[in-house]
Amino acid sequence: MDQPEEAGAAGGGYGDLFHSTADDRVRAEAAVLYQKYPCQNCGEFQHAGMKGSFTPLVAACLALTSAFAKADDQPASSPTTHGPEQLGDFILPSVVVDGLKLDAALAKLKAAYEDVCRKTGETPLALTFAIAPGNQEELHLSLHPEGVEDSVGLLASVAGLKVERKGLEYHFTALEGDDTRVKQSLSVPPDFGSYIDQLAISPAGKPLPIGALLTEIGLISDPEAKISLSNSGELNMSNIRKADAAAIADFTRVICTMRPKQLKFTVKVVELEKDAQVEVRKTNPMTGRQSLAFQQEISGKKGVNLSTLPTVTARIGQSATIEIVRDFPDHPQAKEGKIAGRKGFGESVGAVGDGGTGGRSSGSNDWEEALNPNQVGQVAEVEGSLVGLKLDVKLHYTDRVGEIDPATQEAVITNRTDITDTDLYKDGSTQLLTQIRPDGSKTLLLAKAELIDATGRPYREND
Repeated sequence: MDQPEEAGAAGGGYGDLFHSTADDRVRAEAAVLYQKYPCQNCGEFQHAGMKGSFTPLVAACLALTSAFAKADDQPASSPTTHGPEQLGDFILPSVVVDGLKLDAALAKLKAAYEDVCRKTGETPLALTFAIAPGNQEELHLSLHPEGVEDSVGLLASVAGLKVERKGLEYHFTALEGDDTRVKQSLSVPPDFGSYIDQLAISPAGKPLPIGALLTEIGLISDPEAKISLSNSGELNMSNIRKADAAAIADFTRVICTMRPKQLKFTVKVVELEKDAQVEVRKTNPMTGRQSLAFQQEISGKKGVNLSTLPTVTARIGQSATIEIVRDFPDHPQAKEGKIAGRKGFGESVGAVGDGGTGGRSSGSNDWEEALNPNQVGQVAEVEGSLVGLKLDVKLHYTDRVGEIDPATQEAVITNRTDITDTDLYKDGSTQLLTQIRPDGSKTLLLAKAELIDATGRPYREND
């Protein structure tokens, strides 16, 4: 959201306060207040404090003063690199909460958030938590890698509370409900049972009844409650405390808002002959526009060959292999040559394409087994995980070529290109990787990793 360019003098002191500080964290919290108290004339956020029509409310001013006080506790030289509106997309690692009360669990979650910020070059927001008194239940669950907002929401619902973020502070209040026994039915996602099982600290070797799973993670505190899950996705609850039923309903609401996540990898290969007149850009990573402009600039030039490998998608933390290969040698009297293999990154996923193209599931951790020793061609193995607002990507690309030794009639297969990269990618950006050969020729890889949902749409707004 755009911030106002300048504040009008007649706008009270509120707009001026917004612009008088260089601390971006204060700007982020003030922006939330601007959304809550927009221009009284047109209701547009970007006009607030600019036309002299914005009347600051006492509550807003007090809240902004609180924001300044929070900022004073932080180093002035640490500008915010993400705003509170991005906390839903800021992915945390799995966090185990075993025997911790809610305040301690939130402290551990916040520490995980700050650790990810350090690893990815982000400046953490000064998050705080206001918890309603009296909540002393111990929590026992293992949070999946999810955004900050969803992780906090799951902890709240398991603790029997609801949560709302106001600026940089999460407010926890009691859910409606008491010890009254009720009978209710609730529609749940198809994978509700397996999701609960994965949240458990010690997943059972065989499926447990849904009631036992809900009790294990702390959503149910009453052993007399009777719960069953129908094949049609109905959670039937009887003789259950109204407070527990409310907690389960809020927990279901939170997980229903979570979009499934997967990674899409696109790899373009640029082969440059030694005399190709191409200036390799130093901008790295490149935005989508920069990558497209670079491709248009070099396309059609002498000594340049640009090709695109098949796009492949993979689950988070799993690897995928892209192949464009053929058997070698073609000569009927040739003998199979040998080539040393190398380790890959794990089990591959993807669909085998016709004609030797497309992704392939090798089911092996050995790179040599993933590509038959007598095959030549291009192979890219990719894997990614989520870290904050970035993607932790591993990529290994080879281009194997072969020839027949005239003396022995054996196949001689060599890696013409071998590029490995392990780096943090900005979601949706393109990484430029280069290998220069002794003869002066080059291979450039334009590697793009993007987080997408189940429909194939980008999970975040990217350039």
